[in-house]
Amino acid sequence: MNTSVSTMSGKKKKEELLPFIYVKVFLRDKQGKEDYFTTPIRLTEEEAHKYYVGRWWNMGIEDDYLMLCYKIEILHPEESENNEESKL
Repeated sequence: MNTSVSTMSGKKKKEELLPFIYVKVFLRDKQGKEDYFTTPIRLTEEEAHKYYVGRWWNMGIEDDYLMLCYKIEILHPEESENNEESKL
């Protein structure tokens, strides 16, 4: 279990961290070129949607290359692992 300790008015409070979810982030630039990236993040599905969708992300390496997130997909690795095992 992942936990963190924060202090409020000098009192220690134990908080549980959210588990990682894996998010596939779909991007589009102003010319219509699309790309995506996949990342783990400790948010709920709703919070991840609010965090990514509608925001511009700088995907440039040497120069700025802004791309707009137009949707996300929550990936469920345990489901794909179970599907692979059932194919054996």
